[in-house]
Amino acid sequence: LEFVEGPAGMLYRSCLKGTQPAEAWDVLTPWVDLAETVKDNSSFVNASVQIQQADMTLFWSWTVDIDTWNKDRYALFFKPAHAMVPKSELKTAAATGEESKKIKALRDLVIDMVSLAGYDDSVANNDADNVISMEMQIAVGQNDSDIELGYDQWVDREYLSFTVPEIDWNFWFDGMNFSGVGVGTDEEE
Repeated sequence: LEFVEGPAGMLYRSCLKGTQPAEAWDVLTPWVDLAETVKDNSSFVNASVQIQQADMTLFWSWTVDIDTWNKDRYALFFKPAHAMVPKSELKTAAATGEESKKIKALRDLVIDMVSLAGYDDSVANNDADNVISMEMQIAVGQNDSDIELGYDQWVDREYLSFTVPEIDWNFWFDGMNFSGVGVGTDEEE
């Protein structure tokens, strides 16, 4: 693509900005290596902290803003991150097994990216299956009424730990430098 005319070539050249393929790979290597360390919940949380610290919204995105319930405090707002497919299409695909055009486009994107990274078709297709599966599981697991209506609810770490015990929330908050968030009473926060 380096010498291709048109939008694809322009995008390729603008992304690399003079970087050679080996140098571009060096930028990705730490993240690929990090993915290889995920073996259990603890290593997953550790990797997610590093990913969030790099401001990559792989699993969820978050912001700190004025709490909508108590204007005298700040709150941490989470929302799920999705690549490019509406939740409704992911839920339908999870229920029926049929992929929409957007899901197929996401599949093709993952296959292209993995192939460009030098992996064979088998690995690329397997990675695409995993990405689509994760996206569907996240969509199916979401609470529609809260997310779609823009509803937010104040919760503390105890609630998070009860609701999602697979994540070590104390480790996550400490890793994000929010060690004091969500540990006091509603009046203290």
